[in-house]
Amino acid sequence: MNINPQSTQLNSIYQSIALLNIDELDQLMQEITSIRRKKMPNVLSDKETELLKKINMGAPAVIAKRYNHLIHLMRKTQITEAEYQELLDITPFMESMGVKRLEYLVELASLRNQSLDALIEQLQLKPKVYVA
Repeated sequence: MNINPQSTQLNSIYQSIALLNIDELDQLMQEITSIRRKKMPNVLSDKETELLKKINMGAPAVIAKRYNHLIHLMRKTQITEAEYQELLDITPFMESMGVKRLEYLVELASLRNQSLDALIEQLQLKPKVYVA
């Protein structure tokens, strides 16, 4: 009679898992997912690639540079009324860029089944600051 030790070992694991409560099963699933992810090659799905591109896309350089300049003038209280109005016009765009980036991060975290904080740490992201 041939007994496969690996099969016996797996059956023992399955029996142990069956005894776990819901919270323990959730914790086990997270750990299994983490172990599986580490063993898989680092190949991104098309959706992950698309989201990462969007996350890393900043404001157009010309707009970001002008925005920084206007903020600098405002802080030095050397801003003209026209420049202040321009700053007010640019600000919603810059804020919307930050909001969109956050939305993409949340979507990617959800796709990867991890928390936003864990994703930000994993990607080693820093806030995009346009103010000098």
